Amino acid sequence: MNRLYVYRDSLGSTSASNLDDTSAMTDFTSGTTCSTQGVLPGSSMKGWFMNLNQNGQGEQTVSAAGVASGMVLFNTNRPIPAAQGSCSTTLGEARGYWVNLLNASGGIGVKGAACGGARSSIYVGGGLPPSPVIDVVMVGTSAETVVFGAAQLDGGASSVIGSQQVQPAITPKRKTVFWKSSGEN
Repeated sequence: MNRLYVYRDSLGSTSASNLDDTSAMTDFTSGTTCSTQGVLPGSSMKGWFMNLNQNGQGEQTVSAAGVASGMVLFNTNRPIPAAQGSCSTTLGEARGYWVNLLNASGGIGVKGAACGGARSSIYVGGGLPPSPVIDVVMVGTSAETVVFGAAQLDGGASSVIGSQQVQPAITPKRKTVFWKSSGEN
């Protein structure tokens, strides 16, 4: 079975984990929603997995995954046999995924949210897509986070050489929790 795994590592533990143990790993193969309980740091679950058979047999991850804006992004390919009696070949179906890091809910087609949308989108042209690349680039005087080689989050046509700006799913609000000046007791 071809799967994507998200594992919550424990730096204090040296014991091995069985990633197929459903008492330790949550099976998020079936579609999840924003309200699906995620695997949080305080959870007893060690992570989650998702079988890659929702779009047909043989789908496999073909590159490294990345994490941006609270979502896991990765690319897959599913072989598609040539039509019987045909001399042509096919590159297979290439897909790009954006899934919520905590509960595997889809993030494609949902503006400003890390859940509630589609999990994957088909790349135009098929083939073996490269690993998504996350980078910070300067646009004028502003540093912007961009992703190259990932499915379009807005749900539009996706290309393996496309790029897009990525916004954090949560607006960061910072406040002073505790402050002590030097010389204070």
